[in-house]
Amino acid sequence: MGKKSNFSKLSKDEMLEVDEWREGKNIVKMENAYTINRKLLNYKIDFKAKNKKQKEYYKLIKQKDIVFSSGEAGTGKSYCCLAAALELLREDNQYKKIMIVTPTVEAGNMSIGFLKGTKEEKIQPYLDADYYTMEKILNESKNDLPGKKIVEELVKSGMIVGECISFMRGKTLDNMIVIITEAENFSKQELFLLLSRIGNSKYIFNGDIKQIDRKDIIKTGAKSGLEYAEERLKGMDEIGFCHFGKEDIVRNPIITKIMDKWFDEQ
Repeated sequence: MGKKSNFSKLSKDEMLEVDEWREGKNIVKMENAYTINRKLLNYKIDFKAKNKKQKEYYKLIKQKDIVFSSGEAGTGKSYCCLAAALELLREDNQYKKIMIVTPTVEAGNMSIGFLKGTKEEKIQPYLDADYYTMEKILNESKNDLPGKKIVEELVKSGMIVGECISFMRGKTLDNMIVIITEAENFSKQELFLLLSRIGNSKYIFNGDIKQIDRKDIIKTGAKSGLEYAEERLKGMDEIGFCHFGKEDIVRNPIITKIMDKWFDEQ
């Protein structure tokens, strides 16, 4: 259990140092600013697994350097991994930020077209679902500030960031909890690129091969990166695998009934 949040206790000078650290404007103050940032981590995470599979997944995330999770919608894959990531971020370890890597692929064929703004603003719509889930986790953990406020402050401080595959080449991802969402929408080449970037970090891959939206993967019938990685990397001690089935759905029982009808080949 964590202590109560201390966002309101940051002075104006401290917040200025945090902003300069986040923007890379004052290298001298970076270490001091990170110490200040630690004050933002006085939230608590009260995670209760809803079934054995969620408990297994949460444990794997804590134990393994890389974890692949796949399976049905509504099983709580995102909820589990984001709760574990938030808890790891506040613990005394090497992880200094959560990076969410998302495929900038829209569901279906209903594109809303070109997105204006900076890189961060373009990525934001693809991160909203994960940010909402983190807010829910923090609210259910009964913190003294709303989950939305806590997430906003962690994003502002640079302790939660979003990224897309287009800007990964040449980077080494150190001291991060890297969550790769909708991993079924990455090709095997793209997933290898992500894996080859790992430094002193923890990787969590989440996906469902029934929900592939990438037109090139669908058109060619190629295996998604998630499916390919699960086949090729099984047996490595450093990597954990967790598959969720229909019996693990926790969101709403009607999802199971819909799936039974939808995918029943008559």
